[in-house]
Amino acid sequence: MQLFYLLRERTGSRLTAFELMNRFGVDLQLKYGLLARDPTASPSPWYVLAEVNRMKGGVPGALQSAPRTRSLRARRRCGGGESEADRALMWAAREQMSEVQSKEGASIKHDVSVPIGAVPALIADGIAAVEKVIPGVRPCPSGTWATATSTST
Repeated sequence: MQLFYLLRERTGSRLTAFELMNRFGVDLQLKYGLLARDPTASPSPWYVLAEVNRMKGGVPGALQSAPRTRSLRARRRCGGGESEADRALMWAAREQMSEVQSKEGASIKHDVSVPIGAVPALIADGIAAVEKVIPGVRPCPSGTWATATSTST
């Protein structure tokens, strides 16, 4: 939540994507060959794929150099890639989260919408509730927090 709010505060409407995924889903994709290599710098329980439009006011040719520099430094610290190939690999990892779960066996998938501030509790409470009914369940939550048109808080 802190990262989302920080990025949104610093980039405003230029935050065009904020996608959440967990390590279990990345590991499944590696196991079943959906990813050629691990798109992450190091294992972590959770990953965020965030994109920020670098154009001032969305006008082509009005690129802002300072945000680009900060973005690259942040990617290096967080282990994100620098190339278009790295970017495409991270997006593939996010987009394949639902598909790969079926390769592992039975799975239940669903989409829900909640206010952004309620996402952490939804994940924690949802996992706890399912674990009571299905001990040993392997949850694979992922989701979209921000898109080019989202304005919720």
